[in-house]
Amino acid sequence: INGSFDKIIHPEEVSGYALAWSIDSTVLYYTRPDVTQRSSEVWKHKLDSDPRGDSLLFKEDDGRFWVALQTSRSGQWIFIHSKADDSSRILAIDTSKPETKPQNLFALQDSVRVTEIEHLPVDENEGWFYAINDGNGARDGQLVRRRVNIKENMAWEVLVPEQPGVQI
Repeated sequence: INGSFDKIIHPEEVSGYALAWSIDSTVLYYTRPDVTQRSSEVWKHKLDSDPRGDSLLFKEDDGRFWVALQTSRSGQWIFIHSKADDSSRILAIDTSKPETKPQNLFALQDSVRVTEIEHLPVDENEGWFYAINDGNGARDGQLVRRRVNIKENMAWEVLVPEQPGVQI
């Protein structure tokens, strides 16, 4: 990245971890490990800027959780997954507005995991988030959705409830 990125963060500090680009490719989002090599932080780097000015967007302090990034198929959203064996939370970054902070899509709940999440755009300002989770005791998963107009902890609508014995 213009030769300056590798002067601060060495490739071995990032390889094996997650990278994601903003929709206009001017911002790089990346994870960094803690001292135990657990991916635990999400950082933002603006191209053509000094990496020492990179911003910490999210830090997972709980050692049971690790952090991953996923870019939506639309390219507009980056999802921050904070996962443990039996619980997870998801935050979202609107990459068309890189100055905004990550918004909480799925708050941390005991024994609820989000296994998949995606964005389906409808037009420039609207769309839906779809997810598969095991909330409401749905061991085989349920399909849920909510509108994109993000409001923290907005309710999710169950579209396809669990069908015991049928993995969603």
